[in-house]
Amino acid sequence: LIFEGLFAAMPIVFGIELVNLRGVSNATGGKDNPFSALWRLVDYLHHHQTISFVLLDNEGLAARNVAAGLPRADSIHFPDRRATRPNYVHLWKLSFELDNFNDVELAQALETYSEGKAKFSPADVKQCRDSARNAVKNKKIRTLDILFTERTGTNLNKPMFGRVLVHLMFDSSTRRKAQFRPIARFLDRVARAAALNHQPTTHAMWEYNQRTGHLGTLRPGAIS
Repeated sequence: LIFEGLFAAMPIVFGIELVNLRGVSNATGGKDNPFSALWRLVDYLHHHQTISFVLLDNEGLAARNVAAGLPRADSIHFPDRRATRPNYVHLWKLSFELDNFNDVELAQALETYSEGKAKFSPADVKQCRDSARNAVKNKKIRTLDILFTERTGTNLNKPMFGRVLVHLMFDSSTRRKAQFRPIARFLDRVARAAALNHQPTTHAMWEYNQRTGHLGTLRPGAIS
């Protein structure tokens, strides 16, 4: 929805496919897997010259296994490069909601989503933001989901809540325009990469592309 609002076209027009990883925990792997469960998928896609961008909330093992670990993973398909590049992996500082919307906007969106059944103030949202910023190991973070459930007795459906946020983002009365939010800058990078990712027509050109470092950082000593 955000992509269509920014570029007046669906992602598929740019040759972009969105893949739902269904939660950070499904993407990060376990404590003994420093390269995350995404490693083989990303490496495989880059072997086929499909640039893979990874975007996750900063939760659980995401910082260690994905942001720090994934770019260090070696390719098993092309030995002279890594599986990916650091600039293709992005973690929000906190989360999509907290990084792209301020406390006033989020409080407004929560009220809209609750259909007026509950009131939310910017101070309520700030408590969630502060909890995420000052997260303590093994201590539960006060999230927007928890806040919503406490006030309404129902669960916050994140995809549906996301639709409310997207509507707010593109509302003409919203002071901060969509193109100036972090998600817009990220999607602009994705769109540019997709538009310039011309597919090879020969094996020699494919190998040349693999050696450019464009699909994965070259390993030390690799012949570029």
